[in-house]
Amino acid sequence: MAINFIIPFTPDKQLAAHYNEQANRFDDDDWICFVDADAMFLDPYFGQHLEKIVENHGDEFLAFTCMTNRVGNLKQCHQRKMSSNFDLMHHLKIAEARKKEYFGTVLDFRPSPPMSGVMILSKVSTIKKIPFRGAGMLGVDNNFHQDISEKGKFGLILGVYLFHKYRAGNINNKTHLK
Repeated sequence: MAINFIIPFTPDKQLAAHYNEQANRFDDDDWICFVDADAMFLDPYFGQHLEKIVENHGDEFLAFTCMTNRVGNLKQCHQRKMSSNFDLMHHLKIAEARKKEYFGTVLDFRPSPPMSGVMILSKVSTIKKIPFRGAGMLGVDNNFHQDISEKGKFGLILGVYLFHKYRAGNINNKTHLK
């Protein structure tokens, strides 16, 4: 079992097609972890943590996402609020505390408002059976969450925390998505 980390980019902005093309590059038993380009793991052992999640929960959950500082779905945000603090050391402390308190803990993220796809971890065979869908950049993550949730469990990893820039300075700015 391998976890392949991918920061997606496609000049035509057809994110679903790009995700599915990436899945076709790997064996069915491998896992893919898609991470937004404006996000970063803060724990140097994030890979080992995700491996433990897959080992312990990969048969129960079809896909996973994690906690962060800024996304549209506040259930994924630390303390359920969007942070305006961009001090990386502040977020490093949060990441360390969340790892210590919640290492290996996964919640069923259904029913829920659609998840924000700052990080999506799924087995390749799952993506091939339940492919990403949608045109453009917006809503692809929401569609995947909905489709996975109709077939099985979508997990929220409580002990993995990403720093996410997510429209810093202007939450309504979506020009990068056009």
